[in-house]
Amino acid sequence: MRTSLDNLQENRSYKPLAIFFVFMVLIAAYQFYFNSNILEKGVFTKATLVNAEAYKGGVNITLKYSFNGREFESRMGGGGLGSGSIGQQFFVKVIPEDPDHIVLFSKKPVPECLLETAPPAMGWSKLPICK
Repeated sequence: MRTSLDNLQENRSYKPLAIFFVFMVLIAAYQFYFNSNILEKGVFTKATLVNAEAYKGGVNITLKYSFNGREFESRMGGGGLGSGSIGQQFFVKVIPEDPDHIVLFSKKPVPECLLETAPPAMGWSKLPICK
């Protein structure tokens, strides 16, 4: 026969799992909001992939970019990019007031006609195209 003490002990075993699940949902919601904010209010600039490190769970990449006269470095999940992409340039979006965080457009490499073109100090308001 089960007692209320048995039920209480059984519920306690799920508590850490429930806390972990809630924590992960909150992180995902924050990340979604943060990325949406960058996509909505951000400007475009160019970033160069400078490093890719393979890990058991995937690939982490390092991107370097400049904005408003400052140099930045950002690390993130590879998103399909790897060591074969080192040296390639990609478009990223940054918020002018907070350029430490970016959204990478991994499917939008910088076209050849813009590889040698320096982005404006405050970025492009629209994705640049070749003329």
